[in-house]
Amino acid sequence: MDMRQYLVMEQSAAPNELNIAMTNIENNGAPWPYNQMDRLNWKSE
Repeated sequence: MDMRQYLVMEQSAAPNELNIAMTNIENNGAPWPYNQMDRLNWKSE
């Protein structure tokens, strides 16, 4: 389990979709590629 955690967290050895989602969570606080200020912009369209 520790080796798997190391590979995913340190080496980014996970499927590309998972790496993208984790990067979005790290940068935006959610798995979507939108920052917090822009998430509700769809409601005005």
